[in-house]
Amino acid sequence: MGKKLVDVMMEQHSPCVVSCTAVPGADQFYINVGFSFTEPQQGHDIFHIEINREELDKQLLNNNDTGLSVRPYDKKDFKALVDYDTEAKGYRSDAYVSMMVDCFPTYVAVHNDDRLAGYVAAFIKREEIVLDGLCADSDSIACHLFRKVLDEFPTRNNVKLQVPTSRLFLSQLGVICSSSKYNRYSLGQPTPSPLVKIYNVSDCDYSY
Repeated sequence: MGKKLVDVMMEQHSPCVVSCTAVPGADQFYINVGFSFTEPQQGHDIFHIEINREELDKQLLNNNDTGLSVRPYDKKDFKALVDYDTEAKGYRSDAYVSMMVDCFPTYVAVHNDDRLAGYVAAFIKREEIVLDGLCADSDSIACHLFRKVLDEFPTRNNVKLQVPTSRLFLSQLGVICSSSKYNRYSLGQPTPSPLVKIYNVSDCDYSY
C-alpha cells in the first residue's frame, strides 16, 4: 500500500522532485518505495533542551542590535513575511506562512526602517515549547526572537528544536536533555536551500 500511495502521488505531481525527512525507524520504508539518501545530507537534528534564561539574557546584553525591535506579527506584515521566508528558504510558500500565523503565536524582528530581520513562531505541546520556525539575519537577532518566545511562555523552560544538521546554534543555548536525527531522502535531485538565515524549521517545512 505504501508504494502504491507514493506512485499515485508522483503521477499527480509529475515531473517533480520530492524530498522528505524520515522519523527514526522509517528509513527503510522510504528506501523500499524508491527514495534515495540525499546528498549533501542535511537532515533535521531534534533536540530537547532545558533553557537557562539568565544565561540567555547575559548573552543578549552583549549584542549590539540598535535600531531593532521584536513585536507580535500583524496582518500588514504578511507580504513582507512571505518575501522574507522565500529569501531564507529559497522557495515560496504562502500556504505555510498563512498556516503559521493563523495557528501559532508569531513574532517578527523589524529594523527602524520597517525591514524584516527575522521571525519566529512557537506553541506548547506536552508541557514543552515547540519552535515552529525561526529565521533571522544573525545569531544575535535569533537570540532576541528566541527570548520573545520564552516571554510568551514564562513558566516553561523545556524547548524542542528541529534544526538542519549544519545549523546547531540554538542547541547551544541550553542543556541538551535528549536528541535524535531525521535523515533526508529524495525522489529526484533537490536543489539545496540556502541555510544562512535558518535557525529552526517546522514539521511542515522541508528546507535543508
